[in-house]
Amino acid sequence: MLAFAFVCLQADASAQYRFDSWTTDTGLPQNSINSILQTRDGFLWITTFGGLVRYDGLRFAVFNTGKDREGNLWVFTENQGITRYRDGVFTTYTTVDDRPANHIRYLYDDGHGNALIRTDKGIVQWKDGAFIPYTPPHAPTPEEVVAGEVYRTAAGAVWYKDRSGFHRFEKGRVTANIATDLDFRRFFEDRTGSLWLGIRQNVLIKFEGGKLTTYSEKDGYPPARFHVAFEDSQGNLWLGTRGGGLVRYAEGEFIRYTTVDGLPSNEINCIYQDREGTLWIGTTGGLSRLSKRIITTYSMPDGLEANNSYPVYQDRQGTIWIGSWRGLTRYSNGSFTACSAAYGVADSLVCSLLEDREGNLWIGIWGGGVFRVKDGKATRYSSKEQPVTTVRAIIQDHAGNIWFGGAGGLVRYKDAAWTTFTSADGLPGQEVFVIYEDRQSNLWIGTDVGLTEYKDGLFTAYTERDGLSANFVRAIYEDGDGVLWIGTYDQGLNRFAQGRFTRYTTNEGLFDNGAFQIIEDGKENFWISCNLGIYRVRKKELNDLAEGEIAKIVSIPYGRRDGMLNSECNGGGQPAGIKANDGRLWFPTQQGVAVFAPDDIPINPQPPPVVIESLISDNQRIALHEPIEIRPGQNYFEINYSGLSFISPELVKFKYKLEGLDADWIDAETRRTAYYSHLPPGKYRFIVIAANRDGVWNEQGAALQIFVLAPFYKTWWFLAIVIFGVAASGSSLYRRRISLLKRTAQAREAFSRQLIQSQENERRRIAAEIHDGLGQNLILIRNWALLGLNAAAEEKSATINLSEISETASQAINEVREIAHNLGPYQLERLGLTNTLLEMVAKVSAAHPIEFAADVAELDGLLSRESEISLYRIVQEAVNNIVKHSGALRASLEIKLDSETLIVKVNDNGKGFAGPSDSNGEGAKGFGLRGMTERVRMLGGTLGITSTPGEGTTIEVKLPIESNWNGNRDQAADRR
Repeated sequence: MLAFAFVCLQADASAQYRFDSWTTDTGLPQNSINSILQTRDGFLWITTFGGLVRYDGLRFAVFNTGKDREGNLWVFTENQGITRYRDGVFTTYTTVDDRPANHIRYLYDDGHGNALIRTDKGIVQWKDGAFIPYTPPHAPTPEEVVAGEVYRTAAGAVWYKDRSGFHRFEKGRVTANIATDLDFRRFFEDRTGSLWLGIRQNVLIKFEGGKLTTYSEKDGYPPARFHVAFEDSQGNLWLGTRGGGLVRYAEGEFIRYTTVDGLPSNEINCIYQDREGTLWIGTTGGLSRLSKRIITTYSMPDGLEANNSYPVYQDRQGTIWIGSWRGLTRYSNGSFTACSAAYGVADSLVCSLLEDREGNLWIGIWGGGVFRVKDGKATRYSSKEQPVTTVRAIIQDHAGNIWFGGAGGLVRYKDAAWTTFTSADGLPGQEVFVIYEDRQSNLWIGTDVGLTEYKDGLFTAYTERDGLSANFVRAIYEDGDGVLWIGTYDQGLNRFAQGRFTRYTTNEGLFDNGAFQIIEDGKENFWISCNLGIYRVRKKELNDLAEGEIAKIVSIPYGRRDGMLNSECNGGGQPAGIKANDGRLWFPTQQGVAVFAPDDIPINPQPPPVVIESLISDNQRIALHEPIEIRPGQNYFEINYSGLSFISPELVKFKYKLEGLDADWIDAETRRTAYYSHLPPGKYRFIVIAANRDGVWNEQGAALQIFVLAPFYKTWWFLAIVIFGVAASGSSLYRRRISLLKRTAQAREAFSRQLIQSQENERRRIAAEIHDGLGQNLILIRNWALLGLNAAAEEKSATINLSEISETASQAINEVREIAHNLGPYQLERLGLTNTLLEMVAKVSAAHPIEFAADVAELDGLLSRESEISLYRIVQEAVNNIVKHSGALRASLEIKLDSETLIVKVNDNGKGFAGPSDSNGEGAKGFGLRGMTERVRMLGGTLGITSTPGEGTTIEVKLPIESNWNGNRDQAADRR
């Protein structure tokens, strides 16, 4: 048999509890839970006949082999001695280790960090690393103590039983004696000093103030033998019995829990409470966890007409009305009363409720219009009076008008007259789900096609195009700051402030994307209903996210575990939840109404301990002894971790990062595994942190050092060998390579010079042939045409034809001269470089709507003939680009001499362009810019292009004068 003996005295009692149970069907190796203990690292340890079990809240780990104040976990087995678990190592002790017997009955702590072990043949004490015989103070012999029991109280006192009775030993002396011959099998001292005793006769005896009090079945104690006891922090006494289930004794009353309440068995072996206050019960049929029911759910057994509830409403007298599939129920003075038949709504789905200022109750029905109950008499208004057949929403505005919304649009009831608003009046859509009046007396209508504001007789629609997360609006609420909050069916929550929408979904931290009702409590928390339950979120966090101060919010969900019979809440009716006069919140669900007081909802302040459970690389588990080494070839590994909170463990959230790889935290949500693959060799540190369901983070978390070893070809010694080998031959290779590069560069430069020179020579040849051949022939044609004109002055038609020939020939002559000019810039010889450039700018400015300014230094005689032509071509291409592509209105050419450098800057205010450029013009596009780049490079200069879309372009060329001069140093020097 396996068992622990030490019980932690912490608890939080409640009148209502939920039992969650685990058996072999859900992971236990065997159903008899003999003892439970939580170790310092946060794990829950459970002993069964099938082995030792470790539990992290979601997973059971079975070890087939109590923890004391020194961190030792003591486990005893059936006839196989006792085992100690410390620092991940199990050590087993038997009679060979000076223990008197292998059959262990109980384990205790003597209050000083020493384990007391009771066997069939006596008591031994684990002290200073060894077992020594133990005799309680004033006991005649150890053998006499064996016949009874030894028990240590929470205060550190020791009770023991011998043949003369019971004795209490504390602080070196006996403080109490009970002389009795009754056959007591169990005893327990509560915090008041009272001693509770269990005997074979299935009665419970209390020793207090020197007298014995007996409790039996007539007092509420079950007819079963008391086996184990536990006292919680509020003074509730929990008693585990043999066959009678679990008993709670509080304020003089016994309350019994059995298999009917959810226990897997009525045979109780042990009771334990973890550090968060959760109570654990070990039975012969499995493990149970008791959770406080913080939500009360009222359903048909409590008096509701039907479980499937929709609107909930409280009138001015404090009566709460609940609509359902089968009619209407009233809740008053703690009891429910069916009202469906009296008001004519039996077997009807009640969708909406309202009490007007005159005290009349309005009831909206699915497909049945609306009823008004006045003085106990119901009057129905159907489609004859108003067109809304299914009335989902009813409100009364500040002026006393009553508004109805549903299938068919929006209707106003004023002075006994009905007015219908539809799309023809500007109302988008015909399906209204909610109506809300803000503090400025404006109406807000939620429909299936968006949110609509009704102000000063006009409708204004807001949809997804305006920033709303979805058009299917289910809830509207205005907070004290005038901010409007809009809930949707399945696309989250919206904040509307200063004309701007902020949306919140599960991506931003919402528990669910449904928002059927929004209720604010007195502490600026929003309580929101959805298909998965009810969740709480702080309004401040929502506002902070909207202002960009945080990236994610925390929402806390509540559901079946907290007391709801069904987590699915209902919306689509108004009101879909209320805050009652007493501060309690009421939400309709698929199985009754969920009711709770927000102030009674506990917040778990305990950050969850974080543990790294395992590291698996290529499907092989690696021992967690730091540092972890990942060998070459182990390309993939995963790290499993846990956050040890047993209050909604499935909602524990994690963040992790691998220092040396991850720059930021990775938000793993509830995932408990981190995955990595193909990490570069190096040193890493894995850190994981966790938060409990209430968002309390353990910022320290857990960490693990990991070394990824390099393959041999990446080790320092291999690299050293390679470097040495390369260095040995590198010098020769380097010289050969440099020589080859130089020759290649020289050959490329020579080729470029020859190519440019060939181009210029070919241009001169073509220009000469055009000028001397074609140009002269065109002149002859024109002259012959002029002679014909003079001779045929009397013949009108011939005159016209000859005139056309002359005009066309003149145009052709001008074009030929222009082509010849461009192919061979003869102006350089006639006018010089400076005036040629100025003339180029002047022609562009005269022929195009571009205001072109020029500031050109005196360049004549400064450069060689070839350099002058290249500079001319560079400027010519830059000017042509401005004319053809820039769309500029202003441009400028600036050429100046600076020390040893000739600087050319061409600028325009045109449309510019986006794209890379650099000092060598490598980002230039098109043949023109590439030609400029090549000419600049041949002249030994640099080309820079700066352009911004919409702001123009600047081309700057810098040429070294020394390498391009004409050989006259004195002339060059005079112009700088």
